[in-house]
Amino acid sequence: MRDKKRIRAFCNRLADAWEQCPDLRFGQFMMNVFGRMGRDPFFPEDDEMIEHIEQWAAQNTPYARKNKNE
Repeated sequence: MRDKKRIRAFCNRLADAWEQCPDLRFGQFMMNVFGRMGRDPFFPEDDEMIEHIEQWAAQNTPYARKNKNE
């Protein structure tokens, strides 16, 4: 059985990533993440999924978007 403590750790990291894009509702945030995955989100393990979420958020913060336009 998987360690259930991983869920809280994952959710905390998800919250940190989502807070980088505060104007997005949860569904918008996740659809954007899933749209850029390039694979079915059903299959990645938790560690791979959270890394993808964090990378997407870091590249799509309002600050990151501002710097891309400069």
